[in-house]
Amino acid sequence: MSLGWPVIDARGVHLKLTRYSPADYGPDAAMYWAKQRPWPVPRFPGVKITGQGTVIVPENCWPLYRAMLDAAGEQYDFRPFGPALPDASSITLPNELTDTARSMFKPHQLEGHRHACSRSGSLFTWSPGSGKTLGAFAWLLAHNRPALFVTTAAARQHIYAEARQHTAVDVELLTGETPPDKIDRGVRIYIITYTILPAWIEKLRKLKIGSLVLDEVHSEQGSSSPRRRRKVYRPDGSSAFQDRGNVSSACEKVSRMADRRLGLTASLVRYGVRDVWAPCDLVEPGQWGPYGRPSLDGETRTPGGFSETYCAGVEGAWGGWDTRGKSNEGELAQRLAVIAHTVPYHGTHAGLPPKRREVVRLKIEEQN
Repeated sequence: MSLGWPVIDARGVHLKLTRYSPADYGPDAAMYWAKQRPWPVPRFPGVKITGQGTVIVPENCWPLYRAMLDAAGEQYDFRPFGPALPDASSITLPNELTDTARSMFKPHQLEGHRHACSRSGSLFTWSPGSGKTLGAFAWLLAHNRPALFVTTAAARQHIYAEARQHTAVDVELLTGETPPDKIDRGVRIYIITYTILPAWIEKLRKLKIGSLVLDEVHSEQGSSSPRRRRKVYRPDGSSAFQDRGNVSSACEKVSRMADRRLGLTASLVRYGVRDVWAPCDLVEPGQWGPYGRPSLDGETRTPGGFSETYCAGVEGAWGGWDTRGKSNEGELAQRLAVIAHTVPYHGTHAGLPPKRREVVRLKIEEQN
């Protein structure tokens, strides 16, 4: 028996799932129900069980988890656990786009814009040359708080020029590894490169970033959580994880600052399924579970990590954790379909105008 809001009203946010309890159990029904009948163990990375009969379910795997509950004959109530998001059918292009930019919008870009605006985290997995950058600008301007666009060093000047050409808001290019004492807070879109992002984290924290775009999200942030932290050993023999302070770690931090996130890529999977975790974790923090090997506690093994579930993670023959395989591909594809708006080459280029060439002249100090 499904009670409460329709699941379509919980796009892009966690669902707070509470077991349905008959009224005759009294005011402590939820606690009693939880103790007497534990929830089915969630195999999906990102699902969390809390106390008092409550489960936090990422929206990207809700259909899969709901099927598990229905098969077990469970009765439950669910509701959105996060900020309300607009319905996709009511979303239009923001007025801050120039008339030229609006006229350039193609059907796949408008569809992707509506997809991303109705979720807190999304991916544009569009083929090269399909207009991901313009789509990202429209998405940034749909939110009235400061926005951050993170890109590669090679593309920064092009992104900056495109932002000034296609938007009617103030744009600032952040440069240098030593941030200034003050940053203009009246700017709507800030552009920065991955290489200097670690040095700017504290300054960006003060800007209270609302929207974040991670350009070429597949290439810069690293493919697994160990690249964000290292294991160190104390003199007493105990161990702890230490932040590396690298680009991967900086991307993780800035993604947790923002309210909404968008990743841009034309090649989400480069070397294997293990490449999928980091982009998904950056646009939907915590909703894809941990990456690494299962934790061990005596004889108890805690399952549910991304690499074990989708990368056929096993102990390597020579030690370590081998994540070069793949498993549960159909399940992963279903989850990705919720957050990723994918348009193949033939779908995007069929409606694009003729190719154009642009020359961007760089100052000597910018040529590095």
